[in-house]
Amino acid sequence: MRILVTNDDGIDAKGLLILRQALAPLGEIYTVAPAQEQSGSGHGITVHRPIKLWPVTLTNPAGPAWVVDGLPADCTKLAIEELFKDTPPDLVVSGINHGHNLATDSIYSGTVAAALEGFIYGIPAIAVSLAGEKTTDDFNPAAQMVLQFCKWWIANDLQPNTMFNINVPVLPLSEIKGIKFTRLGIRKYTNAFSLRASDENGLCYKMWGTPYDDISVGNTDIEALENGYVSVTPLCYDLTDLSVLSCLMTERGKSFE
Repeated sequence: MRILVTNDDGIDAKGLLILRQALAPLGEIYTVAPAQEQSGSGHGITVHRPIKLWPVTLTNPAGPAWVVDGLPADCTKLAIEELFKDTPPDLVVSGINHGHNLATDSIYSGTVAAALEGFIYGIPAIAVSLAGEKTTDDFNPAAQMVLQFCKWWIANDLQPNTMFNINVPVLPLSEIKGIKFTRLGIRKYTNAFSLRASDENGLCYKMWGTPYDDISVGNTDIEALENGYVSVTPLCYDLTDLSVLSCLMTERGKSFE
């Protein structure tokens, strides 16, 4: 099995190195990652300037690796379209992100975008995040959980054209209660902007709010994490609101034609 490993925290991120090591028993590991952290970049791509790509040596474990002076989705796209166009990867795994990618936050996530880009090309993909504060840096439980999930996925010969968003709680492996298959929660923020400075040139804000969650929806990734479970959420790139589309296809909707 050929596995493409990528992330949004950059080529030197500890989570990336530990993920490479954990997945090595499954096959050949190829790494293409951003030159620097690109958290919150979403599914952006670089279109207004050339993208620089160069090889690097990673020894944990050994395996081909490249750095991209661009965004997370650029990394996956370049890997599939150029580096491995004759022998595409069998699986794309993005992470291990330093911090959660839960609920509606996943829309902004470069980690999720890098995996989703592989899924767009028809390659099974996983985004994995350690759902703790930046001061937490024990990625080993998350790495072992994603390895277990990959083995289960392969052994059960599940639907190949699938993407999963995995969030792992900050707990010792022995204290993680298990895996729950979930839907994305609904998370919003209050006080998202704080004014930091003001002068004749304008106002300067920092964006960092307090999250609040819609708990009226059950079986969410947020709920699973809060109860000590790993959340596994299948995602897709089809943003169509099927319920609204169904309404528009009725006679009332057709009257507009």
